[in-house]
Amino acid sequence: MPAPLYPPREDGNTALCRVPGCDRIKYRGTTMCGKHWSERYSTPQRPIRAADRDGQGRKYCFGCRVWQEVSNFHKGSAKHMDGLKARCKKCSSREYRARTYGISAEKMDAMLKEQGGICAVCGIDPDHKWAVDHDHSCCPGTKSCGRCVRGILCDRCNTAIGTLGDNSEAVMRAVDYLRAYEQRVVR
Repeated sequence: MPAPLYPPREDGNTALCRVPGCDRIKYRGTTMCGKHWSERYSTPQRPIRAADRDGQGRKYCFGCRVWQEVSNFHKGSAKHMDGLKARCKKCSSREYRARTYGISAEKMDAMLKEQGGICAVCGIDPDHKWAVDHDHSCCPGTKSCGRCVRGILCDRCNTAIGTLGDNSEAVMRAVDYLRAYEQRVVR
């Protein structure tokens, strides 16, 4: 059996802390006062909690593990201690894409680079969010297997294609309709 960390008190007083030179009353069920007990048995640094802020009022993101401005976090539900989600907006969207469309952030960045950093349909670099376009005949609904991802579109173009039922004939009829109107106006 190893030797005790602190020997019994020389004065025989068992109600006081065992640490030499400490005259505090020992903590319940221990042989030391609360201060020395916590020094001996607590971790050197407590883990970061979701509601914590650093000295500049920033919040810690548990996704990218970086302190960020509070404005970079979505509002959370009542279960979130500080009313904000634990991951920043960028990490939340990356996790959503991976869970919903089966593609990583790196694959999405590569696809976007292949497209020249612009929407594959309208050719505009949107100020708003990007959307992952996938073939609904392979994976009906909102989730995708990842193999049927067609490209990265701006949200407006993705909505337009989806509204037309992912039907190329319907898209062509819409093009014909717009061209017929343009010809009537020009004449």
